[in-house]
Amino acid sequence: MTHNYAIDRIKFLAAMAVVLIHVTAFLETEGLATFANYYWYRHLLNFAVPFFFATTGYLVAQQKDTTSYLRRYLTKILVMYVVFTLFYLVIDAFIFVPTSMAMGASFPNALLQYWHTLSWVKVGNGQIGHYHLWYLWALFLASLILYWCVKRGWSPTQIVVGAVVIYLVGRWLITVNLHWDLLANGGFPKALVSLVGGYYVAKRNLAWRGGLATALIILFAYQALSLSDIHFFAGEFVLILAIWVLMTYVNARPGKSSPLSRWAAYSMEIYLFHPILLTIYSYSSNVDPNIEIQSHGWRVMLMTCTTVAVSIFLYPYFDRFYIQPVEKRLEPSLDLLVRKLT
Repeated sequence: MTHNYAIDRIKFLAAMAVVLIHVTAFLETEGLATFANYYWYRHLLNFAVPFFFATTGYLVAQQKDTTSYLRRYLTKILVMYVVFTLFYLVIDAFIFVPTSMAMGASFPNALLQYWHTLSWVKVGNGQIGHYHLWYLWALFLASLILYWCVKRGWSPTQIVVGAVVIYLVGRWLITVNLHWDLLANGGFPKALVSLVGGYYVAKRNLAWRGGLATALIILFAYQALSLSDIHFFAGEFVLILAIWVLMTYVNARPGKSSPLSRWAAYSMEIYLFHPILLTIYSYSSNVDPNIEIQSHGWRVMLMTCTTVAVSIFLYPYFDRFYIQPVEKRLEPSLDLLVRKLT
């Protein structure tokens, strides 16, 4: 299997896009967002997570034994999800409780407040540990569905049709009830339709060198729709189409190794680790508003650079002293669970 450096390059850009989504979120939540500082680019960043899903499907399709690979991959993703969920539950508690006490709450009340931030809905949508971990949970469920389809002998076309149907049902459920939080951020239907798109492109060997330019045009159309009243339902279809078309480009132009493609090795570390500093900053500025960075531009730039640098620097130590030991303990039981599901 030839290594695809084009995927690597875009993966790193996608990781940076996710960081920017979270770093700039304060502009909207604090009522500071304008077209000039936020809305003209915000929805363009949404290509990131669907692209991550699509690359997984693309790589799965290139394996000789798809079902065996998917079974191992399911265990890997589930272990990673549980490891990081436990980590963020502890980290959030250590940050949330002292912050609440600094703002006047007693220790028991601070613990109770933290407990009330947890819910069964967050268990269902994968956000029980932290909001960004929905990605791992949705990826696990989507990969599991793909496994079932491949095991039953479905053709790539049948799998795409099934994924689109599930996606349409999911969008409909969200549309009729905007508070149906089990599909937060699109949930596993969004993951599935993106993943299957990459899978289909690889299986059918769809290659189009004009895919990059076309995907960018479609993404800008999606950005335009984001400012209209029909964005919520129609815009999502346009985004998924852009990702599918983009995958035909990376299939046609795998490229060569470059500094940017080598940075892709840090993509997952950046995605999984970057919210820690943002959470610390958010709670700290609530306790002491004087530490808040007043310039919005400087805040975005400094927080983006700092979160990425800290993620890359600390992750190897985190991996050695936490991830690997916990994975060894969890992997046998979670692998057994995966085997029962498959």
